[in-house]
Amino acid sequence: MMNSERKILVFELGTEKYAIDIARVERILGYAKPTGLPDSDKFVEGVIDYETGVLPVINLCTKFNMPGKQVGSQTKIVVIKEEDFKIGIIVDAVYEVIDVSQESIDDVPAITKVNSRTYISGLLKRDKSIVILLDILKIFSDDEKQKLR
Repeated sequence: MMNSERKILVFELGTEKYAIDIARVERILGYAKPTGLPDSDKFVEGVIDYETGVLPVINLCTKFNMPGKQVGSQTKIVVIKEEDFKIGIIVDAVYEVIDVSQESIDDVPAITKVNSRTYISGLLKRDKSIVILLDILKIFSDDEKQKLR
């Protein structure tokens, strides 16, 4: 069996390290305060000017019901893409892009809620810590994706 490698982007949310497949990343931007939109979901920070239109910006800490950090010099907006769907996610810091083998990724334990197991694709042990691998676009329901388009 071949050792399938994939590239992932490691970043920080709050005090935890997360990662997403680099193929989903279009660009990493410096933080720009989004313009808030009335009556949007609580996790939607607003929109920023991006390319020829506007880009919805999401706060994953709010989406995950976890405390976030104050915006600082390391805060970035990671632009995620899937065909015609693009969003920005606010991260507290971007660490690195690394190669990982599928065999080095552990399954998600059953202690997590069923909903989160749909978007947590695995756990990676790295530098005496655990990196949570996200299937980033499964975080949003079809209804949420439709609203964000």
